[in-house]
Amino acid sequence: MDLMEKLVKLENEAKESIEKAKTIEELRELTIRYLGRKSSLTEIMKSMKTISKELRPQVGKKANEVKTKIENLLNKKEEQIEENIFLNLKETEWVDITEPGERFEKGHLHPITI
Repeated sequence: MDLMEKLVKLENEAKESIEKAKTIEELRELTIRYLGRKSSLTEIMKSMKTISKELRPQVGKKANEVKTKIENLLNKKEEQIEENIFLNLKETEWVDITEPGERFEKGHLHPITI
C-alpha cells in the first residue's frame, strides 16, 4: 500500500471516529491518536524522505490536506459538543430571576433572651 492510499484510509478512518465521538475527552484522545507525535500521519510525514523526489510534493500536499481536514473536523465536533452541553445546561439549570429570593432575618436575639 503506498502512502497516498494510507492517507486516504487514515482520513476516512478519522472522519468515522470523529463522528462517533460523544464527549470532549474522546475528542482529545482522537486528537492525540491522529495528530500526535506517534500518530500514523506523523509516521507518514517522517517516511516521506524515503520516497522519490517526483512523488514527494504530491504526498506532502495530500498529507497537509488530510491534517487540516482532521483538525477542522475535530474543531467542528468540539464546538458541536460544547453547544449541546450548553443547551442541556440551559434546559435543566435555569433560574427564574423574577422570583423572589431567600429572605434573610435582620438582626438577632438579645443575649438575655436566650
